[in-house]
Amino acid sequence: MTSCCAARLSAVAGQRCRDPWMSLCIARLPRCFGRGWRFFSGFGGFMQLDLPSHITSTRHAATDLPELADFALLRVSSLPFAAIEALRLRETEALLDRISRAEATMNALRENLAEALHRLVPALELDQDLRRTVINLRRHIHNGRTHRPKERHLQALRGLMTDPEELRLLEHWLAAQADLAKAEAQLDTTIAREIQTVLRPNLRAPLAVPHFARAVALANLRVLKDANHERKLPKTPWPDKLERSLLGYLARASVKTSPFSSFMGNAIVDINPMATGLVHAGSSARFTGQSVLNRGVTSQLAEASFAAIARTTALPLMVNPTLRAMGGGRQVGLCGRQIVLGGRAWYEQRWAQFLLQPELEALLPPGRSLGWRGWRQALLDIGLTPATAETTLSKLVERGILIAVPVADGFEPNPAARLSERCRTSADLTPLALAVTKLDEVARSIGQLDAQQRIPALGEVDALHQHANALAGMPKGAETLQNIVTEDCWLEGVQGEIGGALLSPLADLQDFLSGQVAISPVYTRLVRAFLEVYGPDGTCDDVVSFLLAVVGQLIDLPEFGARTDQAMPEPAPPGVRVPVTAHAQIALQSGSEARLVINRMFDGAGWLATRFTHGTLDQQTRLTQGLRNWSRHIAGAGEPVEMPVSSHCSDLQAHRKITDRILDWPGEPTTRPADQLIRADDLRLRHDSETGFLRLVDRQGQAIDLQYLGNTLPTATWGVRYALSVLTRPFTLARPRLAPQDLDAKPAIFARPGVTHGRVVLRRDAWWVRASHVLEHWLEGTPAAQLRAVRRDCDRHALPRQLFAQAHVPERRNSLIMQDMMDVNRKPIWLDLANPFWLAMLGRIARKSDWIVLSRAQPGPEELWFRIGDQPHATELHLEMTITAGQRQRSS
Repeated sequence: MTSCCAARLSAVAGQRCRDPWMSLCIARLPRCFGRGWRFFSGFGGFMQLDLPSHITSTRHAATDLPELADFALLRVSSLPFAAIEALRLRETEALLDRISRAEATMNALRENLAEALHRLVPALELDQDLRRTVINLRRHIHNGRTHRPKERHLQALRGLMTDPEELRLLEHWLAAQADLAKAEAQLDTTIAREIQTVLRPNLRAPLAVPHFARAVALANLRVLKDANHERKLPKTPWPDKLERSLLGYLARASVKTSPFSSFMGNAIVDINPMATGLVHAGSSARFTGQSVLNRGVTSQLAEASFAAIARTTALPLMVNPTLRAMGGGRQVGLCGRQIVLGGRAWYEQRWAQFLLQPELEALLPPGRSLGWRGWRQALLDIGLTPATAETTLSKLVERGILIAVPVADGFEPNPAARLSERCRTSADLTPLALAVTKLDEVARSIGQLDAQQRIPALGEVDALHQHANALAGMPKGAETLQNIVTEDCWLEGVQGEIGGALLSPLADLQDFLSGQVAISPVYTRLVRAFLEVYGPDGTCDDVVSFLLAVVGQLIDLPEFGARTDQAMPEPAPPGVRVPVTAHAQIALQSGSEARLVINRMFDGAGWLATRFTHGTLDQQTRLTQGLRNWSRHIAGAGEPVEMPVSSHCSDLQAHRKITDRILDWPGEPTTRPADQLIRADDLRLRHDSETGFLRLVDRQGQAIDLQYLGNTLPTATWGVRYALSVLTRPFTLARPRLAPQDLDAKPAIFARPGVTHGRVVLRRDAWWVRASHVLEHWLEGTPAAQLRAVRRDCDRHALPRQLFAQAHVPERRNSLIMQDMMDVNRKPIWLDLANPFWLAMLGRIARKSDWIVLSRAQPGPEELWFRIGDQPHATELHLEMTITAGQRQRSS
């Protein structure tokens, strides 16, 4: 089977698509906020982009099917759906159903029965006692309240009601009220009993599943220790700290599809359009862990010990090649530093300015290279004292004026081994080398240990980490990483192929997305900036300087509190093919029919899959080869060249080498040999007046297809690297706006219907709820009072019992600071609105936002298709495909 299931890319027709390179560009949406799909029109639906008047090319219908890669990454929940279903309080649910039915019956009878009682009042002037009874009963019925008159009054009332229909109304109302009273009387005790006998035991039961307990140990060792030390179950009506943690982990392992979670297992599956069935796994299938030392730890240790290594070895220190003299001793250049964002390592690159003394400036021509001793001597030669020379040299290194070959880049599978090797070149650093080696060995062994064995092993990791930090000279108070050890989980034993069941949904997806392919507004700004400097058909020989000059013009950074609006984009020329990555779930319908439920659509290839390539498993090798083939395919006549970003320090960005050559971008660490690199100063940027687009080529004129294969969405906070990420990505998918318009004017609860296109669910049904309503109405009082309040709103607004909840942060309050963005974009939490423990989880996000978005859980339990043995599991498919721009044939 070839690397692609469909035919090779066809020639692109139309006046603006004569250049075949145009048909091969990868669409990428430059996102300030990186949340979901972003729409460029109003609230209420999906738009069809119309060609502007100046484009006169013939309209093309989209092809029937998107072009597919012949592999997919399958993400499988490590626990069956039954694990979370076991938390249901079924007797409580039955009582809530009875209460709901009784209240519905009483409400349906209310108006007619109240009128019937009102008609009896004039005839009761002589029996004031009975008259008061009828009036009070009528008032309570009219106001929707319960009321039970005395039996003698009821008997008298029955005698007065001569109309059989009116008497039937009264009897039905009284029966519904009696059933309501019985259910209400049982509700509190039933909830308390089921919490103790059903909810709490079943919440702890998954800890007996080895792979789940292993994941818990790595995610939060304290949770496993607390569970070990628990002698008896709590008796409070609300979850304690341990139970809240277990609820979160159980949801991650059974119903959610987080791409960065050891609570899910990966499997590589073959895509075959001729396959008639779906993949499955037998009862012998097993989840295995593969643990490594977080490369951010290695990078931090390397940075902290850099000066000590340089002093005691012959490590060359080179003057930053991007330094530029601005006159008067002022120097500017691209400099980087490692930071921590949301507990994860990141490499921040900035355009820095320096003021140097003339003598020092003369010593630092870009590209000059000496060892530490050589630089020290050079500083002594210009008159510095030994102490001042050491201090000055340390500052030059710290501020990025002097740089060295990095310890490892993101393509190195074992950066800790490379750091240990560098440290061993100095006798003074041998203890650090030994500590790093031991730390790496213990970290890698954890993947093979069971949960209880991980407790001492992780304790040893913490001790070794602190020891290595001390040996490396890590500053006190330095920000630490969230995880020292990271783990990927793999599912072994998946059988079969997938494809045939997806043909109809994929055709619908192609049809819908064909009208969503647009020219990125950010790319349009880039082209305009180029034309202002170089003109039509111009050529730029210094791409780095050009991008540094224009990056500030690409995105309007709003002031805090300002609403962010995006311009309506132009539609892409018909026939353009744009690679995308679809993260979708299969909902199995009757027989073998299936629907696709879209979780996310990413512009570009390999999204959230490349990071799983590091390792020696057969499945990782299959994934790597599949991505390599697909990368070459979508590049067409161009050469695929990867643009690494922070991959040397971030496990989210690191992966095996996919493209033959890597972009050697200034300041971005790389240890690849010269024949595997293309230097940034070898790039040329040209404008094609016939197409109106820019072309990136090398010195020989070979087209370069720059590919970003990381797992972090490009944002304006990247600086010049952001401009680089959109340089050869003129196309993007127009996306729906996250929030409705005029949100402040909306009622406390309102529905936002989902959108489907054929057999594709593009947006799930959603209900927007004010957080104040949740806190004041849903979460007040006893568990019984809370469940009843929630159930009334569920009945009133047709809310399902099981759904996902996510805090909404308005764009005008959203920050462009990366750490804020990472916090805002956290995945939704799972909810069961008939369970007080899940309501307690809802309260935690209600206190942090103004609105909560409740989305229908799709696929539903009955639609889950993948089974391990006979147990259904939640799954997500990562599909690599290309979409052809054109005109949509069917409405949504």
